[in-house]
Amino acid sequence: MLGLKTSFLFLSLTLASGQVLTQESDLEQLLLVLGGAGEPSVALFNQECDKKCSVEIPDVPQPYGAPGRTGSYAASLGDTALVCGGLDADGPPISSFKDCQVLDLTTLTWSVLGMANYSAHGVSAQLSPDQFTIFGGENTRYNGPGPTEWVDHNQIQHLDVSAVSAADAKWTILEELTRNDDPFLGSCAAVHNGKVLMTGTYDGSSLFSFDLAQQKWEVVLANTGFATKRHGCAIVELNGANQMVFIGGDYNLAVAVNLENGDKTELPRTSFERSHRPVLTVVGSHLVVHGGNYNNEGFATEEALSLDDLEGGWQVRTVEDVSRVDSPAVVIDTKFFQDCTCGQ
Repeated sequence: MLGLKTSFLFLSLTLASGQVLTQESDLEQLLLVLGGAGEPSVALFNQECDKKCSVEIPDVPQPYGAPGRTGSYAASLGDTALVCGGLDADGPPISSFKDCQVLDLTTLTWSVLGMANYSAHGVSAQLSPDQFTIFGGENTRYNGPGPTEWVDHNQIQHLDVSAVSAADAKWTILEELTRNDDPFLGSCAAVHNGKVLMTGTYDGSSLFSFDLAQQKWEVVLANTGFATKRHGCAIVELNGANQMVFIGGDYNLAVAVNLENGDKTELPRTSFERSHRPVLTVVGSHLVVHGGNYNNEGFATEEALSLDDLEGGWQVRTVEDVSRVDSPAVVIDTKFFQDCTCGQ
């Protein structure tokens, strides 16, 4: 079993929904996986010690459609975890969702919060513990008879719970639109220096930043030199520099981009292909990849890569999960699940 125990963590989480959460904590890191395509169940993992936690959390609710959301978004706000938007994808017709399901982490009960608009398969980020932002996305429209109509979004939806609880907060739509009306489908976001970084354009080969306070877009790299879709990403310190890592997706990526000069570093590829938005977390000096494919042919739920020993490659971990893809996830503290510490 690969243990990654550290006394102090800088956590940078990139979610399958394209969400990133960055936080500092001296507690062990728990990864809460919230449903996925065709799979509404919730699972909890302690990534410090390669452990799946034994806890019963009700499935992610939805108001209609076949169970399991694809392309949904997740956030951790205070004592709650949110799962927002997404698609049923079991049609036709294909149902779209305009709700956030709110999990109270103290009572393990769900409540509902309406969104400003539909959205799925876009990108989301948390710039702070009380701010949650969704960029672009898509939804379906079916008036019948005839085929399902797909609608791309250029809106930026924002939720602020700094003054109210998540249950009482209301989504707003920012005046600023996505860059060049890009829906950011299949993109991934990471937070760096107070800005959200995300890949964009038709093939995901450009890197942009968004300053929420100023509602301003900037081009970080006009051309990264590679295409990206449905990948995982994270900000790491590698070779003494801040770098954005891209893993898996449609192009089976394994590359890091230096955010200061744009130089690329090829990384070892994961032992298993992870083409369905894997979840990336940074745990101490290791990069951990979770999920991103169905449980076929001995598929390993997690692998870990030492950022201090890239030549050592990815090491398969022992935890297992149900077969699920496109799963949103959040990092939470062990204070909510004290029986899930490494010492238990």
